[in-house]
Amino acid sequence: MDDMYVEFDKPRRLRLTLKGAKTLSRLCDGRGLIVINQKLAEFDIDTLERVLFAAMVDDEPTLTLNLTGKRVADYFAREHSLVPLFTAAVKTIDASGLFNQPTEPEGNGTAATAT
Repeated sequence: MDDMYVEFDKPRRLRLTLKGAKTLSRLCDGRGLIVINQKLAEFDIDTLERVLFAAMVDDEPTLTLNLTGKRVADYFAREHSLVPLFTAAVKTIDASGLFNQPTEPEGNGTAATAT
């Protein structure tokens, strides 16, 4: 998993860990990853705030969604564009591997099963 960095209110590392993915799922009304992936196709500002929050909460445990929204608003007032944040959020999701297609196991193509 590669980390993304973005100039936000200050330089921030964006990393969507499993804990962050669970947070994102909870913020998206507990929907599964498939539904979240569909929601991301309709990426809006609310979704941007949720992704940024989920990607920063590991490094800043006291962060709230409300504070993330304020930082997004401050960023927009200062930069007059959210494109860099949207780009960083999408790259963060891609780097997390959460929505990657599973790869075929190496070897004879038969997966081991638990008994």
